[in-house]
Amino acid sequence: MSAGLSRALTRSRVPGLILTLLSITQYCSFDTSPARAAEQFGTLPYERHVIQWQHGPLRFYTAGNSAGPLLIFIHGSPGGWGDWLPYLTNPALAETYWLAALDRPGYGGSQRGAAQGQLAVQAQAVHAMVRQMRSRQLNDNHTAASPLVLVGHSYGGPVVIRYAMDYPAELQSMVLLASPADPALEEWTWLNQFADSIPGNFLLPVDWLTSNTELKPLRSELDEVSIRYAALHLPVLILQGTSDRLVPAANADYLEKKLQHLASGSLQIKRLPAIDHFFIWSEQQLVLQELQQFLKNSNAFHP
Repeated sequence: MSAGLSRALTRSRVPGLILTLLSITQYCSFDTSPARAAEQFGTLPYERHVIQWQHGPLRFYTAGNSAGPLLIFIHGSPGGWGDWLPYLTNPALAETYWLAALDRPGYGGSQRGAAQGQLAVQAQAVHAMVRQMRSRQLNDNHTAASPLVLVGHSYGGPVVIRYAMDYPAELQSMVLLASPADPALEEWTWLNQFADSIPGNFLLPVDWLTSNTELKPLRSELDEVSIRYAALHLPVLILQGTSDRLVPAANADYLEKKLQHLASGSLQIKRLPAIDHFFIWSEQQLVLQELQQFLKNSNAFHP
């Protein structure tokens, strides 16, 4: 879910809270059960992985062509690896790419409830996962490191951006879906304050508390990376709904300015008219079409 979770709620208070909670509950898979995973994957081969990294266990799922380029999906706040099941089970993607999605630190099988509010730490978790996958490919196929593309939705977007800045030699391209980026657009509102209180800690589910903890420092975290965009040189695809009440469309404008130094054709920004924050679920075919076109036509794996 969105890094700007509470922004929409501020305008409408309790009614907005109820509507947003219902929307998120409908779409986000905070902890997908093994039975549901098996049902969704069907006959498509997949694997469940749990590795140890510096902050404890890290769970992720893989599917598709294990000898192919790595295409990894990063969920928002709150969320879980299962948010990406429609993409992990897509036959066209699975034929070409080794697909993966993780529970970010603090969610699902990755120390649920132990929030990590630093984007650098979140990027380190993704890096541990990438190392594991590439090691597996080397052992199985005796090939060089496969190209890597990261896809981030909502809070997953800043995680992808931080990864690109911290590990530039390892990432070929990035895709940002409804991604917060502009520090000035991040707000700490009454809902965040409630979640930070003793009653909030008692009443709200653990995933909401984890989300609140990692969102609290997001403005300063975005400010920290704001001076590093000039060092990025890779193809970028940005999809942003114009009716997004959680991550304002102005974030795409901010990214367009920050990435204007990229080579001609390397930056693609698609503003989606009348589309809200949840388009990775409600507009799956549109997202798949844009993603596949980007991967095929923009030298996404060979910048």
